[in-house]
Amino acid sequence: EGRLVALDKVDGSLVWDFHSPEPFFSSTAVYDGILYVGSADRNFYAFDAVTGEILWTYNVGSRIMTTPSANAEVVAFIAQDNMVRVLDARTGKLRLDYPIGTSNGSPSLNGKMLFFSDFNGSLRAIDWTQVHKPMEKMARRIRLQMYIWGFESNAPVLKGTVWRFRRRSESFQGTPSISGEAVYVPSLQGNVYKISSSEGKLLWKYSMNSRVTHQPTVYGDVIYVSDDLGKIHGVSVSTGDVVWKLTLEGTKTSPVVVAEETMFVVTNVGGKGVLSAIK
Repeated sequence: EGRLVALDKVDGSLVWDFHSPEPFFSSTAVYDGILYVGSADRNFYAFDAVTGEILWTYNVGSRIMTTPSANAEVVAFIAQDNMVRVLDARTGKLRLDYPIGTSNGSPSLNGKMLFFSDFNGSLRAIDWTQVHKPMEKMARRIRLQMYIWGFESNAPVLKGTVWRFRRRSESFQGTPSISGEAVYVPSLQGNVYKISSSEGKLLWKYSMNSRVTHQPTVYGDVIYVSDDLGKIHGVSVSTGDVVWKLTLEGTKTSPVVVAEETMFVVTNVGGKGVLSAIK
């Protein structure tokens, strides 16, 4: 319906709502009293989370289908034009944009780094503190053309690039998970990779005989990975070895949520969603 609804968390009464001319497909992100969300109407919105007042909007020119990631300084998101955009959290002014392959995930912020993956098997880390200067993009295009013609020895590097991890035969799915000094990313082919967040080096790879479409959950010394066959895999964070496996009723398992020593997960059982809580 294109509605964004805020409810009182105690009694569920309506606090405020907003109507967009197109649907919302992503979840919201809230940081420091500001609610961020992208819409299929090609706009990215920042609201006062308490009052619903629109603080600013940014027109992308393309649908926004994934959840943003925010911190005190910036908010980042991926649009369907295959661009990652980093905006000033308070003003909505564009600071940096970066091309990406087709992705169904969201970017992940950690410190000065922004991580994102795509269907082309690339996991990238960029420095979100970098800001495009006037005419900088045009200068890079000229240098790229000079490289193609053979007048430059090296291709120009995209602004903000820190590292890139690539697996050409795989398709990375969902949102990268961050814990400690590592990034975890699953692939459609049934593998989970642990990558050094500072250098982009492979630390370990865990393989399962099933499709993985959701981001893993890291809690303590175990990483929880759900698959399309209704299984949850508990994998050692340090070694990448399987610790245990749990089979639930149903398929199309959701990401795992862990709270107070309990796992919560949803499976599809006969066309209905079933929520399970496991100690």
